[in-house]
Amino acid sequence: MSKQRIALVVQRYGEEVNGGAELLARWLAERLTALADMHVITTCAIDYHTWDNAYPSGESNLNGVCVHRFLVDAPRKEDFAERTLALFDGERTLFDELQWMKDQGPYSTGLLDYIRESYHDYDLFIFVTYLYPPTVFGLPLVSDKAILLPMAHDEPYLRLPIIRPLFHLPQAIVYNTEPEMRLVNRIAHNEYVTQIVAGVGINVPENVSAERFRRKYGLDGPFVVYAGRVDSSKNLPELLDYFARFRDEGGLDVKLVLIGRLNLDLPDRPDIISLGFVSEQDKFDAIQAAEALLTPSLYESLSMVIMEAWLMGTPTLVNGRCEVLKSQTRRGNGGLYYYNYDEFAVALKMLLEADDLREQLGRQGRAFVMSNYNWDIVMAKYQALLDKLTMRPAQKRAGERVLHQFTEAISVGDAVSDQVFIIQRWLREMGFTSEIYAEHIRPGLEGRARPAREYRQQPAETCLIHHHAIGSDIAERVQDIGLPQILIYHNITPPRFFTPDPVMAASLNKGRRQLEEMRSRTLLALGDSGYNERELVEIGFSPTGVLPIALDENQFDVATNEALAAECDRDRPLILFVGRFAPNKRQEDLLKLLYHLRRISPRARMVLVGSIDFTEYMAWQKERAQDLGLDESAVQFTGHVSHQDMLTYYRCADVYVSMSEHEGFGKPLIESMYSGLPVIAYASSAVPDTLGDAGILFHTKDFEALAELVDVVVKDEPLRQRIIARQKERVQTFLEPQVRQRWEAYLRSVGLLPD
Repeated sequence: MSKQRIALVVQRYGEEVNGGAELLARWLAERLTALADMHVITTCAIDYHTWDNAYPSGESNLNGVCVHRFLVDAPRKEDFAERTLALFDGERTLFDELQWMKDQGPYSTGLLDYIRESYHDYDLFIFVTYLYPPTVFGLPLVSDKAILLPMAHDEPYLRLPIIRPLFHLPQAIVYNTEPEMRLVNRIAHNEYVTQIVAGVGINVPENVSAERFRRKYGLDGPFVVYAGRVDSSKNLPELLDYFARFRDEGGLDVKLVLIGRLNLDLPDRPDIISLGFVSEQDKFDAIQAAEALLTPSLYESLSMVIMEAWLMGTPTLVNGRCEVLKSQTRRGNGGLYYYNYDEFAVALKMLLEADDLREQLGRQGRAFVMSNYNWDIVMAKYQALLDKLTMRPAQKRAGERVLHQFTEAISVGDAVSDQVFIIQRWLREMGFTSEIYAEHIRPGLEGRARPAREYRQQPAETCLIHHHAIGSDIAERVQDIGLPQILIYHNITPPRFFTPDPVMAASLNKGRRQLEEMRSRTLLALGDSGYNERELVEIGFSPTGVLPIALDENQFDVATNEALAAECDRDRPLILFVGRFAPNKRQEDLLKLLYHLRRISPRARMVLVGSIDFTEYMAWQKERAQDLGLDESAVQFTGHVSHQDMLTYYRCADVYVSMSEHEGFGKPLIESMYSGLPVIAYASSAVPDTLGDAGILFHTKDFEALAELVDVVVKDEPLRQRIIARQKERVQTFLEPQVRQRWEAYLRSVGLLPD
């Protein structure tokens, strides 16, 4: 199959061009040469203030990319700033906005004619930045083949009526950050358009040298650096004022070094040094040598220079009034932000005086960039999107789309295994070839899953699905495969619960380490509860979401075991708990509850259903029951039961009670709610997320009070019915059709499923 032919359209392009959007455009075009026959359509301009033609027109080759340059019709007029003020100060028509856009430039008749005439020559057109004529006038000419990288930030131009169609016309929009996507969605209401957050990979040369920079420019002593365009649009006047005040008011002995093309007058001060435009090597050397990088801009879609600084371990100080910069700083934890001069002065003083703070911020920033701005992950997102948008009919056959799942073990009655089976069914119904690969497969399930050792990567695979819940061999296998992953995280029980079992505790610790190592190769991280998603966010995964355990209603279409039901009726009330016997489940607390409940209701019974993985813990539970005077007529330890028997217990019990102190989701909670069984549960870990405002949550284990509560729920029929009714409403969230809608939306978000 021949490579796709793709044209990237951008207002300026070249190694001499100093601008974030244009630099990203060049990086992207050069990276895309591995996937497509890449062409760039651009102007002959370098200077974005004048748009003077600097390059010769025609075709050239730059780093493997065919560049088509076209002359700008006319340079920008000197009174353009006044025209801009007039546009926003008074009434304006659509014609006024169109004329202003042409006056802003760069407007090139030749460039627009080429886009129109070459429609059939390219599979896709990628337009970089929303704000300039090549995109505003060029994208509508090829909208059914267009991808937009808006590079948007919160500025007045974004709200111009002539701009809004750009966010509805293209086949897809690629954002650098989540805040950028939210901003555009809020203003343009274009959520229905295919959208992904791809970010950008960060490049830093290997031979960066702080000492080389100091020698070359004769700089001694500490300095902070600004790198970018030195003009008002980047809020440089405020930075210059703040820095001068900091020094004049007795601030520390430090210089401000400015790197970038100078477009404004500087104060005549020896502590403010402008180097003008420098080479990329000098820029990186300067950032390495600096105490901190300062970024005062009010408007950004993504600051790549911040990422570059973090990758070199240099902390940053940014303007907190720019939501994107503040969000970037808070997520990366690699710097500080300020809102006014006083905060600027305090933060800068801290960075200059506290070596340990600078080093810590630098380490955190570096870890964040390495995990989230990795070119392999970024390009996997682009490849999935490009494949989706240019997919030929022959490629749409089920056998041409492959998405396999990997999990450590496949078993019976296990929540993770059940979810894996459901997802496989969904994927196959969507037209994917989808197998389940596991290291351990329970006897009898060999036909539903395949041994992980049998996996062979197929050409059509672009990523895989990985379920993670414990230290596992499958996690290492997935890492060796090397494909980007959709991570579905089912939670890792804290090892402290398993201190008496060093083998299990070690496995849980291993699982935690493996989880943290997955960030750099994860396209999308999903927790099966809000609790799990919050944990993923804290570790540094992005983007994240929640994919609850799905409840298959067909699984409840099973007849009741009448003999067991009759046994359940022997004594009442009947209290039920379902869960494997493990220390975090705290079955011993259920026994204490039963002891107090039998003082109120002497015939109360309890059934504890669950596999017995820890025999010593189970033996200890039986000893506790004996100590409390609870014989086999009072409490029954069933071990693993059949699916029919488990449903019978749900249908026949009076109350479901959970004392568990750690749950990643708690599937028995939703099974109880679906079965019409009132739930009373300890509000730990994911339990509040799963129950929502249904059932009854308690926060302290006052067993005498809890026994009275259980007795009320059993005997107060109106209360009982209100609880059951609210639980029935809540459980709708977890039914298969609702969860499948979420799953399909997540697949669309990473370009694996068409709209």
